[in-house]
Amino acid sequence: MSAFRDLTGRKFGRLTVIEFSHRNKYRHSMWNCRCDCGKETIVSSPNLRRGTSQSCGCLRSENISKIKTKDLINKRFGRLVVLRRSKYNPSTSHQVNWLCRCDCGNFTVVSSGCLQAVPSTQSCGCLRKERFTTHGLSHTPEYRNGVYKKRRDLKKLLDTEWGWELEVELRQFQPFCAVCGSVDSLSVDHVRPLSKGYGLKPGNAVVLCKSHNSSKNAKDLAELPVEWRTKILTAAKAFEDYWNTTHG
Repeated sequence: MSAFRDLTGRKFGRLTVIEFSHRNKYRHSMWNCRCDCGKETIVSSPNLRRGTSQSCGCLRSENISKIKTKDLINKRFGRLVVLRRSKYNPSTSHQVNWLCRCDCGNFTVVSSGCLQAVPSTQSCGCLRKERFTTHGLSHTPEYRNGVYKKRRDLKKLLDTEWGWELEVELRQFQPFCAVCGSVDSLSVDHVRPLSKGYGLKPGNAVVLCKSHNSSKNAKDLAELPVEWRTKILTAAKAFEDYWNTTHG
């Protein structure tokens, strides 16, 4: 039998020990405790001393509530930007829900759990629809030609601030891939994607190798690994500052 140690009057977290209650089947002393919230509960000596039990359960409930009500307004998740908290969503009524605007223009209500999960909800459903629509067609000449034509048209429309002088200056200023430092198969890429309406210009142009250019593709910055995003933004800002200083 373990030695009896009187804990009466001692405080553990939110719990104040009132009196000895009994010994459990493991011969641990059980104590009647009063929580700061007013409720009483019985806790074992080991749980009190180790800090495993610090309240009647109200502390855990409060922490869970804080997680569920974490403010996500203006946060981006893939194509979704959180606008405000939503009052009700029948399918997830037990969770906090958020009204989101998708990059495609649609609005949707998504729960905190779905937004913060891994993988998370990334769109109103348009992303899945696009993948489904193009499935099986991406290797056909017709599909590739359509993609190339669309990109050429966007470049004519949006890359109006970019010319051969800027191209040469950037390649001389940054003669390596901004992500890995490779000097092979380099090309100038948009920092923020052309498909989202961003043209080439100082501050939105970076040199990438073929591998990282292909991996980045049309992804938004928020979809890239943090290390990539940091290196790309740093390189783009450095060239923008250089250009403004030498040609301002």
